[in-house]
Amino acid sequence: MTRIDFYRYAEDKQHYACRLAAKACRSNRVVVYSPDPAALDRFDKALWAYQATGFVPHVRAGSPLA
Repeated sequence: MTRIDFYRYAEDKQHYACRLAAKACRSNRVVVYSPDPAALDRFDKALWAYQATGFVPHVRAGSPLA
């Protein structure tokens, strides 16, 4: 069953989104959507730097790796 959650009022939205994506991808597929390509670029960079000892696998939908 598909589950959609909405989160608001996080102080550091970028960090919180990284934490949610890391947690969710351990058990399921995750889709992050934004109509703003610059926001997706910032999120991509944040995922690379989120954990010093971990990795959140991710790829843009238009990538040949997707």
